[in-house]
Amino acid sequence: MNVHELYDYVYSRVGQTAKVRFNSPQTPVRIIGSRVPGVPVVLKLVPQPLKQVLSDMAEQLSATLEENQLGKVGVLEFTSLTPEGEVLGASFGILGRYCGDEIGPGNQLVRPVEDQVIARLDERANEPHPLQRQDFPFRVSVNVKSQARKPLFFGNDCVVMLRNGEEYEI
Repeated sequence: MNVHELYDYVYSRVGQTAKVRFNSPQTPVRIIGSRVPGVPVVLKLVPQPLKQVLSDMAEQLSATLEENQLGKVGVLEFTSLTPEGEVLGASFGILGRYCGDEIGPGNQLVRPVEDQVIARLDERANEPHPLQRQDFPFRVSVNVKSQARKPLFFGNDCVVMLRNGEEYEI
């Protein structure tokens, strides 16, 4: 996924989401520095296990239901037209029923968005701070008088020491 594809997606979703969730208009702006050559790739997709894909789908479904203020959703069965008529799962086997059961009512995969966010934050709180990971793709620094200040890490907290009145840039 490149930066243009990401921006198109963000632009199409932010306005609607901000209006529904926060009752406030928002319009994202794309800023790409003049020294950035070509179209930067921001994400390379990696195949995921079916359970993870279904969990992600359930999260998206839950958020969409909340945004559109829908209480229920129908999950259609996979059917095929055959000479004998419509047959449940003919071309698809039991995959459709399995997927429906995995993300359907009563399953732990479908939870309110707030619960999902809190669960993710709880998981991340036990991980090292992202700036401590060598594979973290975004370099962040706090500069005072154009000199980077070295951050200190306390558990999952990142602290940069500043004196009263010092001006800094991030």
